[in-house]
Amino acid sequence: MDKRAFENIVENEVKISVSIDGAEETNDAIRGMGAYAAAVSTIKRFSRKKLLNCLVYTFANAGLATNANVDDMRHVLDLAHRYDARWVVFHGFIPYSKETKTLKVDLTPQQYEWVCNQLYDLTFEYKGKPEINVYIPFYARVAKQRGMPDFDSWYNNFFLGRCFFGKFMSIAENGDAIPCSYNDVYRIGNVKDKSLNQIWADMQNSEFFAKVKDKNNIKGKCGVCEYRELCGGCRSAALFYTGDVLGSDPRCAYVPHSLRRKQ
Repeated sequence: MDKRAFENIVENEVKISVSIDGAEETNDAIRGMGAYAAAVSTIKRFSRKKLLNCLVYTFANAGLATNANVDDMRHVLDLAHRYDARWVVFHGFIPYSKETKTLKVDLTPQQYEWVCNQLYDLTFEYKGKPEINVYIPFYARVAKQRGMPDFDSWYNNFFLGRCFFGKFMSIAENGDAIPCSYNDVYRIGNVKDKSLNQIWADMQNSEFFAKVKDKNNIKGKCGVCEYRELCGGCRSAALFYTGDVLGSDPRCAYVPHSLRRKQ
């Protein structure tokens, strides 16, 4: 974050997010030495300008280190409170490829189940100072099971973790439009050749994207889960773990009722 970049952001009053994955030791084990100090410096600078929107915490295992623990989660929540960030977004790890080394960084299904329940508790402990949002599809199932107050409003108006594959559009570095910020396998068109409106229309009229967006087409465990309409898993995670964009999201530990053995 050099001086010119900082001044441009301030001049244009751009609200920013800062990625930080725990206290210094944990964060630097995941992101590299010095990453924590750089993140906190940026947090302080933009807080003074009232432009700090949120902190983003991505769960990961890095060798012997993991930030799937309450101490690191609290540390970032406390930073957000101290520097007036609007909220903290706790993000599941979404791979960009099927590379084995990359996939090993992800949490286990049991770790995900544990952190989702911890985040539910922390949401009520912090009482909006800051707000906690969770970018994990099956957190919706956990929130439903735990009795989230006014669940429908929370789910429809606040929750970020629903899979938006094909319902959302990002622009890649070369101008290609992609259907998800975490999946550049599927590229729809390029802004150098078509308008955004035309690319969006092409995606909405695509037979492929219509099929992926329809949760009736999801396969495996996710396809028979009673929480399918609330969750349905992450299509990018399914693609890189199973090779099938319509496959199940293997990060979820929940076993649907239809697959449980009869007692």
